[in-house]
Amino acid sequence: MKADTNLSRRRLLAGVPAVAAAGVPSVATALGGFAKGDDPILAAIGAYNEALATRLAYHGEDDEADELMEDEFAALEDLFHTTPTTVAGAAALVELWAKMPYGEAVEDPCGECVIEMAFTGWKHTMGIRALTNLGAALRQIAAAA
Repeated sequence: MKADTNLSRRRLLAGVPAVAAAGVPSVATALGGFAKGDDPILAAIGAYNEALATRLAYHGEDDEADELMEDEFAALEDLFHTTPTTVAGAAALVELWAKMPYGEAVEDPCGECVIEMAFTGWKHTMGIRALTNLGAALRQIAAAA
């Protein structure tokens, strides 16, 4: 039987949760002290999670629902424009990227994880920006070590 060697974006992203769950948290624990101080990505992750939870908790279909959706996507955009400054922050970001934000709460026919939303959503360049920021952050963190 011949192995499938085609690597689609979907297949690549499907492997991200396993990598995030298996490797990144232990790296964050072992190397978390490289950069001292508050990591702005942790605040951005918190703001996104709060906006998401608020929107999912609201069950109306009116102007307020539209406003809550705008708040969620604004927080998501801020998240993708914020650069982590610590290994722990970078690990938390990668873990969030693998999250299926709507899970069981909202029927999501696409079943997209957060990073997929950045590449396929209304502002598809956010994914490129996010990966570029993460690469730059990891280089800075490594240089400071």
